[in-house]
Amino acid sequence: MKGMKWMLVLLALFFTCMPQLGRQDLSAKASTVKKEGKIGLGPYWFEGKAEINHYTLSQNRYRDLHPGEAVLVFVTEPFLTDKQVKNDQGQKKNSTTVLKLNNIQRFTTGIYDYSVMTSVFTPEELKRFPHSLKVTSSSQDWCGQTFMQINQDKENYKVELRSYFENEGDQNLSLPQALLEDEVWTRLRMGPDASNLGFSPGLKIRTWAKARSKGNPDHALKHVAIDALRF
Repeated sequence: MKGMKWMLVLLALFFTCMPQLGRQDLSAKASTVKKEGKIGLGPYWFEGKAEINHYTLSQNRYRDLHPGEAVLVFVTEPFLTDKQVKNDQGQKKNSTTVLKLNNIQRFTTGIYDYSVMTSVFTPEELKRFPHSLKVTSSSQDWCGQTFMQINQDKENYKVELRSYFENEGDQNLSLPQALLEDEVWTRLRMGPDASNLGFSPGLKIRTWAKARSKGNPDHALKHVAIDALRF
């Protein structure tokens, strides 16, 4: 009987320590990556899981703050650099690993319901691709729908805007590559060294959804262009 008790104690200790050993092993790998000077993603991001964050939201709209919620989902994916879509077929040519962020925000303004989703695709190889390759942003409310997509196009960003509203309309423009406001979230998760790559002091691009929430929606696209200039 005593032998059985000791066996149960040893088994309990063994299974209790297993997760801790796993964490220590991952920490050691992460430290090794850091010592090698690699800028990118550690083993935490390659466990086949996503990181989910939930926040209480206070959203500026119509010159007032409105309560809501925000959900941020981070996950790594293979991404085709030429087509700028997920690499579903597993091809190796023109493929790189990206940290994808899906930023989902929901709030109400009076009786209006708003749903805003922004997706950011930031490559792990920031020395090779110093800027995020793609950002999409869409908004749905009781008035209608709007959509904006930013794609890296050689030395510039190609911007497409599709909107229900006349003053925003269907527009296309080109902007110089700069730090995207929405990619700050993904860069922070790649470590402090990643936050400096590709950043030109005084340059940033605010995505349409952010610009639109700051003030008059009639000037949203104008704000996007202005924020790409020096501030």
